[in-house]
Amino acid sequence: MALHLLAIPPSAAGGGRIFKALKGILTTRRNRVEMQRTDMQTRLVFNSPALGRPDLFRAHSRPLAEQEMRRLL
Repeated sequence: MALHLLAIPPSAAGGGRIFKALKGILTTRRNRVEMQRTDMQTRLVFNSPALGRPDLFRAHSRPLAEQEMRRLL
């Protein structure tokens, strides 16, 4: 685990976000969490805001003129 943490450059913004997320996951009481479980929990922390966003592709509708042109092709 130390190799993964030391591979993150501390000056990068992404690195700061990772350390902040890991601070909430790996605490002094939870210091023996398996690497795979830590990875899954970190992914949940990063991806949970994206789950609440609306689906932009489904919300976007094509103009009627474009739909008619596609039907003709």
